[in-house]
Amino acid sequence: MWIERVPGLGEDADPLIMLDRRVGRGLLGVFDGLGGTGRESAGPDADGVDHTQAWVASRRVRELVARWFGDDLPVEELRPLLSAGLRENVHDGVPHELPTTLAAVDYRLSKGRVDWEALWAGDSRCYLADPEHGLQQLTQDDTEESDALTLLLTNPPMFNMVCLGREFTVNRWRGRATLPGVLVAATDGFFGYVDTPALFEDMLWQTLGRARDVGHWAELLATRVRGYSADDASIAVVALGFPTFEALREDFEPRARHMRTEHGQPLRAARARGAAALDAARVESWRRYQADHERQWQQPADQDD
Repeated sequence: MWIERVPGLGEDADPLIMLDRRVGRGLLGVFDGLGGTGRESAGPDADGVDHTQAWVASRRVRELVARWFGDDLPVEELRPLLSAGLRENVHDGVPHELPTTLAAVDYRLSKGRVDWEALWAGDSRCYLADPEHGLQQLTQDDTEESDALTLLLTNPPMFNMVCLGREFTVNRWRGRATLPGVLVAATDGFFGYVDTPALFEDMLWQTLGRARDVGHWAELLATRVRGYSADDASIAVVALGFPTFEALREDFEPRARHMRTEHGQPLRAARARGAAALDAARVESWRRYQADHERQWQQPADQDD
């Protein structure tokens, strides 16, 4: 699901989902062109339309990640491919940085489990979700601060992003999980404008619970994010090990009730009581939510080949 705050000018690229059924390997990813450092023009495209460097960067990196996956290249070749591919977009005499975030999950399915590798640069995020522990963050923003609530309140600058004008790193984190489960990649338009981190998860399962099918779920997500986000927003979701959409919805219904009663309803009531009550409620919500949300960070990285 993907929305633009200004039609035709959104700096998030279309989310990416790919699957090689022959080997049970898949990829999902999101790309958020950085309009601050990338606000300068990249020059006209083939149709004579002028776009920002951020707009060009997110779409170009999406193409390059799709190429990397489709060609079945080693993960070590992803960063060089991105650097070389961005240079192809440089016009003579025009300085370019072409900055964008990247957040993707490269995963492989085997009987009863998924092995995943999160790949990222910047502050877009990847998650794993299961009905017991909910939404668990796999990535850590490339900022000096890692606490999700503090990041909501302070919005610190990034020190790493996919970019032509400076060195960058594609971070990696590997793990595995039993199925069924859900993989998610999202730009900050989804998770960066809520009162506390738990409300992003609450929004996912409340809309899932009302959805008739996958398309309807996407429509409900779009309506909700337009109501609170001040940015372009994109999300890619892959549900694994559920026989039907109805099974996915039913398996997450207990978690949805928990999120609604423990986080959604208290936060809405606190907001109605004013700023002081909201501040206290968001801190209490994060105190109860943090352990599950950061659960994957406490696991050792998977080193098996």
